[in-house]
Amino acid sequence: MMLTACALMLLGATIFTVNKNNVQQGTILRQTEVGIYAVSLATSYVEKASNLNFDEYTVTNMISNGSTTNLTAPGSLGIETSNIGPYGAEKANVDSTFDDFDDYNKFTKLDTVKGADVFKDTIVVSYCDTAGVIQPSTKTFYKRMDVKTWGTVTRSAFEGTTNSTSGTDTVKLSYIFSYLYKI
Repeated sequence: MMLTACALMLLGATIFTVNKNNVQQGTILRQTEVGIYAVSLATSYVEKASNLNFDEYTVTNMISNGSTTNLTAPGSLGIETSNIGPYGAEKANVDSTFDDFDDYNKFTKLDTVKGADVFKDTIVVSYCDTAGVIQPSTKTFYKRMDVKTWGTVTRSAFEGTTNSTSGTDTVKLSYIFSYLYKI
């Protein structure tokens, strides 16, 4: 009788441990899935922006003298009023109307991935030097895009706890886009 009771206690402890490990693995798998979506969203913005022209000036002109004079001023990086689109200024964050790389400056968007999460995306574009150091007041032939994407659901939701110190995971991606002018 005692042996049977010990065997049942051992079986119960084993089942409890297996279930606990399965829940933890499910949590890790879910966090990984959300992370992959965040990386994919950030990468998609970089890919879309890198397929555009370097600057509003280079949409219709080529720079052939090596001068940055005609490039957009550092404080004016962002979407031009001519690219706002049919919905007005309040809908300026429609990236299908963008025609140059720096139109993504100050871009923000909520992306809903069905069955995963709602992600908040923010993008900042600035001039930089060849090492990627931001040049806030100097025009250069290099622009740096910093993309931040994070889910709106905190890790505590995956863990099934109310731990308020368990925050969201943020994906930060930087990309440098350069312009090669014709000599």
